[in-house]
Amino acid sequence: MTQQNEINQNRQPSVFNIPAGQNFARLMVRHFLDETRDRPEKLGEITILLPTRRACRSFQDMFLQESHGKPILLPKIQPFGDVDEQDLSLSLAGTDALSEILALPPGISPLQRRILLARIITPMKDFSSSFDQALALADALAAFLDQIIIEGLELENLAQIVPEEFANHWQITLDFLKILSENWAGILAEMGVIDASDRRNRLMRILAQHWQNTQPQGSIYAAGSTGSIPATAELLKVISQLPDGHIVLPGLDQELDQPSWEALAPSHPQSGLKHLIEYIGIERQDVKIWHNIEKADSARHILAREVMRPAATVQRWTDIAGNSALQTMIKDGLKNIELLETINQREEAHIIAMAFRETLETPKKTAVLITPDRKLARRVSEYCKRWGIV
Repeated sequence: MTQQNEINQNRQPSVFNIPAGQNFARLMVRHFLDETRDRPEKLGEITILLPTRRACRSFQDMFLQESHGKPILLPKIQPFGDVDEQDLSLSLAGTDALSEILALPPGISPLQRRILLARIITPMKDFSSSFDQALALADALAAFLDQIIIEGLELENLAQIVPEEFANHWQITLDFLKILSENWAGILAEMGVIDASDRRNRLMRILAQHWQNTQPQGSIYAAGSTGSIPATAELLKVISQLPDGHIVLPGLDQELDQPSWEALAPSHPQSGLKHLIEYIGIERQDVKIWHNIEKADSARHILAREVMRPAATVQRWTDIAGNSALQTMIKDGLKNIELLETINQREEAHIIAMAFRETLETPKKTAVLITPDRKLARRVSEYCKRWGIV
């Protein structure tokens, strides 16, 4: 271990939080512009890592808005999940890390992988469906394979993850998944390629190792990620320990009572953040509130916290009955919330579209639909198009 590496590991990780309900991009951009107001060229020395390309575009647009269209030198804004290999190669020129990148096999294209998997499925025993069905199964296999790679698991261990009472049913699935566990690695090796998700993980780990062993120039901010992908979590931990490296968390609940925090189930929205800060090696109280934000809980925050309370501590709901101030906050949190029950999804989409139309008839008013159901979103979009709303 190098001396620089030892210094980094002994440094208190720099982790910030932007509470839920705040405009994440705007608050970060305003801070960067304020900090570089006297020396705008310093803005170009900042690197911002974000979860997706869409988030990167949002930050670029926000810099444009907050600078009021004035030409400025933007920071380097890059996505975690889609490492720009050319840019990475240039930044690591002349280092051992670049040699590691050049030695990586290329990633197989999604289309080529899909067709290869379908061709493996087609001649399987008892498979008598069309090639279209084989392609659909190939898509499912590819998604499963990506999940295995992202989580850093081994295909050979699939048989060990299912309880014994389900073993017979699981065996049918295991037989099918032998396509991956027995054949896939050999096929990729023969072609001289690797899975794109595997390559992305390796690139992030190379970058993490490089930054751990060196002292990067300029400030590095990793923002908006919960570190749900192990390779990303490793990179976040390294960044948090750099001399000028910082993590900015999205919506960590620092006011949740400790028993509830300790009882969080893996499915809870805060669980990923809990796992990440534990992995980094800090406690919730070590996380700092982002610059120029007052730590305050609104009625809606308190309502959301109570709604999402872990099952192990729901008995605390009885405290609400004996606390008039908390009762008032809960009631205030429910203001302007409506529940509409519909007969079917078509009616649901129509009502949402009507609400959009009514909102947009008021100048400077906007509306947003947040749903996990893509079919519903498409229906609403089609209804809106009838009225010329795109």
